[in-house]
Amino acid sequence: MKIGAILILSSCAKDGEVGPQGPAGNANVHTTTFSVAPGDWEQVGSQGQLGFGYSVEQTVSTITDAIASTGAVLVYRQVGTDGWLALPTTVTEGFGVNRNWLSVYGPGTVNIGTFTDNQQTPAITQTQVFKVVAIASSGMIPADVDLNNYEQVSRFYHLDE
Repeated sequence: MKIGAILILSSCAKDGEVGPQGPAGNANVHTTTFSVAPGDWEQVGSQGQLGFGYSVEQTVSTITDAIASTGAVLVYRQVGTDGWLALPTTVTEGFGVNRNWLSVYGPGTVNIGTFTDNQQTPAITQTQVFKVVAIASSGMIPADVDLNNYEQVSRFYHLDE
């Protein structure tokens, strides 16, 4: 029986060429993209009062306890078809009203909020798309990478689109 097993194992051959190197990646960085429909937003506060706006909480499993406490979490909102705007940000809407977008995160979740400076925040009428980049503390961020520029972050960390 041992001779048969030895013959079978020794008769195996490695055929073919070694494949090309795969694309570079970073095991310490994870991205999550999600959409929020207009009906998913919850009203916060009372119209006309300070703090009035809308928020939504999203489960993001890549934000671990370790990342939440010692890593970095970057949140971007899609603008147009291929642009990403880092949160927090302020966007001027019609008639000079500023809409503010912000995010707060914890282990396993990110909360996105939006409000206007005049406390008259209109409801969200279009689906919004967000991207979360969760970076472990071992995935150091160099000073020459602009964290507000998703393209630079994506290029540096070799993120999949």
